[in-house]
Amino acid sequence: MRDIRFIMKLALPAIAEMILHMMVGLVDIAMVGRLGADSLTAVSLGSQYLWTMIFLFASVGIGAGAIVARAVGAENYEEAGRIAGQVIAITIIIGAIILALSWTFAPNIYDLFAPNQLVKTLGVKYLRILSISTVFFLVLLVGEAVCRSAGFTQIPLKVALVGNTINIILDYVLIFGKLGFPALGVPGAAMATAISYTISCIIIVFVLFSGRIPIKIKINDIFPLRRETFARIMKLSIPAGAEELVRASSNLVSIYLIVGLGSVSYAAHQVAHSVESISFMPGFGFGIAAGALVGQSLGALKPERAERLALKTLYLAAGTMTAAALGFFLLSTPLVKVFTNDLSIIPIAASVIKIAAFAQTSIAVELVLAGALRGAGDTRFPMCLSLLGNWVIRIPLFFAVLHVFHMGLTAVWWVTVFQWFVMAVLAFWRFKQGKWKRIIV
Repeated sequence: MRDIRFIMKLALPAIAEMILHMMVGLVDIAMVGRLGADSLTAVSLGSQYLWTMIFLFASVGIGAGAIVARAVGAENYEEAGRIAGQVIAITIIIGAIILALSWTFAPNIYDLFAPNQLVKTLGVKYLRILSISTVFFLVLLVGEAVCRSAGFTQIPLKVALVGNTINIILDYVLIFGKLGFPALGVPGAAMATAISYTISCIIIVFVLFSGRIPIKIKINDIFPLRRETFARIMKLSIPAGAEELVRASSNLVSIYLIVGLGSVSYAAHQVAHSVESISFMPGFGFGIAAGALVGQSLGALKPERAERLALKTLYLAAGTMTAAALGFFLLSTPLVKVFTNDLSIIPIAASVIKIAAFAQTSIAVELVLAGALRGAGDTRFPMCLSLLGNWVIRIPLFFAVLHVFHMGLTAVWWVTVFQWFVMAVLAFWRFKQGKWKRIIV
């Protein structure tokens, strides 16, 4: 029971934080969904692209997190602060590049994916406004990753709560024109999200510089970049970034394939994905806890403790997400109605949510064990696993069911169930091999 309490102390705030972060996007979709399928598609495409780019490069936080966790386990907080400062410097540079590219090429991005001109017009405005917050969101993500790796999961939770509250209020005011503001629609959703992430970033930076936790960043920890530290971070982060690139590119191709079914089918897919993403949050949260526990245990030279805690974390995650699967069966239509009132979307989305239930346990296994491996510094295997799942299984089968057999959206979701099952089996095999216990970061 002591282990369970220890795990839950880390995992529950992380789960709640993940839910709150996800709620930023979900609230956008739920409110914009009232404006129609084209508005919903414009927001979905823009957010999918931008968050893909951000999470691709926020992977530097994974490499830094593994080193920070080891340093905390060894009670070397000064080293943890140096690593945190350097990773913030890296993300500031990357964020500025993403901002410039997203603003410049927004029309080209929607030329590739938008099913009609209205979606493109709305989407370009949405993406350009939202991209302004790129630097702040990246710094926020890596700052939170540092806190979690050190075991301070309640701090990111509190920051996410503030940011989410701001986003909900501003979404309502700016999208629908309340409190004397004009009804801005889709651009209003982008403004609300950009403001909420900017304020959240300021808060997390203040925490890391203030010394409120043992990890304290100093100005000279950020610039200049130090070659040795940069190399250590990138050695672990490049495979994690490649993993995210594999997943991101697969998502973009998936969007291209699914958008071909039309705005209604894509909107139904996005609504169903939004509903399913809520169940992902326990998996992500327990995966974060597993990574922190494994990294800290290895830093304290206790590999057997690392394995024991990772497996107990897995059991908790699998139980939670299996329970979520039952909810998908019983409440699929009410869950969809939270995000849209479009009668053409509701039945399609509800049917695929029931299919998603079959993937929940596999998702829990893959997310937790991949998190444990990353926490140990084994970032290469999750990358290879992502490559297999997304480009050997997902995309070829998506193409087959949509363009060869013309089976529609439900077949796409059955492919995803199969993909997660294979990835879960391989993640469990890799973890039980135990090679991660001997990795030096």
